[in-house]
Amino acid sequence: MVIKMRVSELMIENGAREISAGNQVALVGSSERALRPLKRLLTSLGYCVECYWSETSFIESTSRQPTDVIIVESEIGSFTDIKLIKTLNERGIKTPIILLINDGNVVSAVEALKYGAADYLEKPIGDGALIKVLRQVCATPNNKINYY
Repeated sequence: MVIKMRVSELMIENGAREISAGNQVALVGSSERALRPLKRLLTSLGYCVECYWSETSFIESTSRQPTDVIIVESEIGSFTDIKLIKTLNERGIKTPIILLINDGNVVSAVEALKYGAADYLEKPIGDGALIKVLRQVCATPNNKINYY
C-alpha cells in the first residue's frame, strides 16, 4: 500500500502546526511499511503515536494505554474491521476509529460506520485527507463527524 501525501498538504492553510497536537493516536495494521510513514507524519505534527501490528495486540493494550483516536489500516490479521469495532464496543471502549480502506471496500466501511467508526478514507490517501479527518474527529465532542 502506498499513501500519497505531501507534508505541505498537511499543514493548516495559514502555515500553523496541527491544532490537535498532543492527542494519543494508535495506528493498527500488519505492515510496518504502511504504518511507518503515517507515524512519521503524525509525530511531526505533534501527535503521540503508538503502532500495533495486529488487532489483537492493540486490544490487549487498551487497558494499559489511553488512546484518543485509532487509525486502522484495513489489510490486517485475524479480525475484520467490523469485529475490531464490535470488540471495542463490548469492552466499553468508545475511542473513535478512522478506517483506511482499499478501493472497492466501501460496503465494509459503511457497515463499520453503522457500528460506530468515526470515518473512513479510501486508499491511496492524498490532499491531506487523513489530517483533515483526524482534526475533525479530535475537535468533535462526540468524536463522530456529522456531514449533514
